[in-house]
Amino acid sequence: MAAPRPAWSRLAPALVALLLVGSVVAAVKLRFAIVAGYHVGAVDGQQYITLADTLVTQGRFAFGLAAPLTYSRLPGYPLFLAYVVRVTGLHYDAQVLRACQVNSLLDVASALLVFAMLRRWAGAACALVGFWLVALCPLLIILSSHALSETFSTFLMTLELFLALRARQSRPLLHAALCGLVAGYAQLVRADALTILPAVALALWFAADTLRGRLALWAAVGLLATAVFLPWPVRNLRQFGHPYLASWQWRTVTGGRPIPVGPVAWAKTWAHGGFQESGVDPAFTFEKPLLSIGFAFVGHMCDTPAECQRVHDLYADKDAHGLTPELDAKFFALARERARRAPLRTYLALPAQRFLYMMQSLPKAEFTLKAPMIGLPKYRAEVRFLDGAAYLLAALGALLLLGRDRPLALVLIAAFWVRALLLPFVVPLNLTQRHLAEIFPVVLALAAWAPWLVVRAARDRLAARRRPAP
Repeated sequence: MAAPRPAWSRLAPALVALLLVGSVVAAVKLRFAIVAGYHVGAVDGQQYITLADTLVTQGRFAFGLAAPLTYSRLPGYPLFLAYVVRVTGLHYDAQVLRACQVNSLLDVASALLVFAMLRRWAGAACALVGFWLVALCPLLIILSSHALSETFSTFLMTLELFLALRARQSRPLLHAALCGLVAGYAQLVRADALTILPAVALALWFAADTLRGRLALWAAVGLLATAVFLPWPVRNLRQFGHPYLASWQWRTVTGGRPIPVGPVAWAKTWAHGGFQESGVDPAFTFEKPLLSIGFAFVGHMCDTPAECQRVHDLYADKDAHGLTPELDAKFFALARERARRAPLRTYLALPAQRFLYMMQSLPKAEFTLKAPMIGLPKYRAEVRFLDGAAYLLAALGALLLLGRDRPLALVLIAAFWVRALLLPFVVPLNLTQRHLAEIFPVVLALAAWAPWLVVRAARDRLAARRRPAP
């Protein structure tokens, strides 16, 4: 006959549930209070809300009632704002506030996913720590106070990874299918959602024991993700003659009109991150005269006085005639010349510098936040120490986890590093910590787990020393 369980062990699940419910209520109230005091549409947010309004009022994906149909933005977030958040019919400030309130709920949902993962891996205490690290993460709080797609994308990508990892525990085909549905919609929200797919594929590889089983799981994800995503490129192909799978890399601020990307290709040959470069992108997208704006030109754009004069002439051409196809071709030609002249700088040194800049805390000049209850903006400068601690603890957690659960460690490491290493090659201008937001719950989950892994490693070593020799 089994011995009766101690009273405390019977009460533990109820206590954990009570603490979790209290944490969720407190986190939602705190996050709602923050966005009530500070919420901003930002440039991208204005475009998303305009698209959502037009979807509801006209059933068209366009930047306004009289505007032509567009492909320059992906439809996932505007659809979410239109039919789930239901911002249409409100005045603009109320639209932004509602979008930011939903952002707050999505961040709490991401924190719950981290709790669910850590609860299984490390126990309730560690899971609660992970929940609050996500709920109080400065980067996520700042982004959720802006009507932007990053918060929604963070939730979807965290859910995608959660479902892929759940396939290791139970019902692998069901969890793979659900993962595919989420992956398809995540791809409609942000093109860089692709960066989580290697980690998802790796998790599903470990979820099956045979090649046939692994192929079945991958097929389930691929087929369902394609089914969700496919209407977008089909619509673009019919309307514009091209699928535009990832929308368009560059667009004007007013009207979202696609603009040529030759200057972006050129920027990949000189941009290394840093505040001094932050004005180049808006100088083009706001369609301002480049030569009259001092921050549109920085010294390291060119290597010689002759090349600087060439850039000056290109800017003058743009100011006089706009970014024409002929001028775009000249920017591409300059990009090719610079890449051939300094390939190591273009393909190695500059991406490495952009990576280091991206790892720094979100620049105050790019995203503001006034939230005295959490010490912002007063202690904004100190946030870098919190971010640094999160990175170090996450690295320690990943290292220790390799010796305890190698498959899980490899999945979490891939979730971070695929994105962190790929984006500096793709995004040359205004690449900041904002672009890491989607995988920050993974970073914080590892950071929360690290102390528990240290204690376990110490206990294992102590037990090994005490074990008698054979």
